[in-house]
Amino acid sequence: MPHTLKLDLYTFSLKRRNIQDADNVTFEEFFRRSFQEEDEQAVKNDLYNRFAADYVNFFGARFALNNDGTKGFYTRQVHGSHQRNYLDGIIKGGLTGIEQEIYLQENPEVTDDIISENQLTTLPYYYKIWTPFDGTVGVFMIQGYTEASLTTMVLSHLRSFFASKDYTLFNYRHIPENYKQNFKNQSIVTAITYQRQGLGGDARNNLNPIFVDQEGIKVEVKISNLNLSPDRFQRIFQRPIQANLNDLGLSEEDEYETIATYRDRDGHRSSAKVSNNLDILPTFFLPNELKEEGSEFPSMNTIRNHTNDILETVKREIGYTPEDVE
Repeated sequence: MPHTLKLDLYTFSLKRRNIQDADNVTFEEFFRRSFQEEDEQAVKNDLYNRFAADYVNFFGARFALNNDGTKGFYTRQVHGSHQRNYLDGIIKGGLTGIEQEIYLQENPEVTDDIISENQLTTLPYYYKIWTPFDGTVGVFMIQGYTEASLTTMVLSHLRSFFASKDYTLFNYRHIPENYKQNFKNQSIVTAITYQRQGLGGDARNNLNPIFVDQEGIKVEVKISNLNLSPDRFQRIFQRPIQANLNDLGLSEEDEYETIATYRDRDGHRSSAKVSNNLDILPTFFLPNELKEEGSEFPSMNTIRNHTNDILETVKREIGYTPEDVE
């Protein structure tokens, strides 16, 4: 069974650190403050090359580890395209901090080798960082596998990198609208959850007197094993709960959250809140055609071109209008 590639995608912005009510800065400002000498007017290509080199140097010629020391990653393969405003490359990373035994699949009795605590087992992960000179919103993408991901620690490492330049990074998960709509069109709603945060004292007492002093209590009523089309669910959720659930604090529609769970034809699940207009953020799966022939790893050129197309879609969705900046 082949491994499935996926893509984690975020928009992000930068603000100067330690400045109250600071605005998002353009990436040109970030580049010139961070990679340009005083009284120099560096060209864009030079600034991108310095950005790429500085990012690699930030690793200190060693694997960056997460806070627990259980994962690490490193990159020295960085490609810069100042014409297209991005850096991309391959990250190598994976598990560390624990001794691992290696076996052949057909022989579980004999250990073939040992990986020590200070060694890593790595997989290649493609990444792209788009930073438009004339814009304040960038895009970060990192490819993963259904069974393995480095997204959290790579984002944390990027925050530390920008913090070293005196900037704070703010990131927001993004899924292209056409992908979200396709996921819904191929899905059914399998569960509806009614959720109430912070029950009042009377409601807690009605449930059980033991809950009276538990102010942070949360109540969920979940209806599962459903088989509703998204259109039919849209009609249903327009009506509030009709059963009497006053004792659970679910009497008024604005007092609880309604959450729909979707499942597509491949069994992939995602949830959406009614309060957020049923905006859904499913896992973004990538086609197997992006893999190297005879391998489970992504092909650098193929995944670069594919993510360039995705990037163009995201740029339209965030309203980016390019200007000529040299």
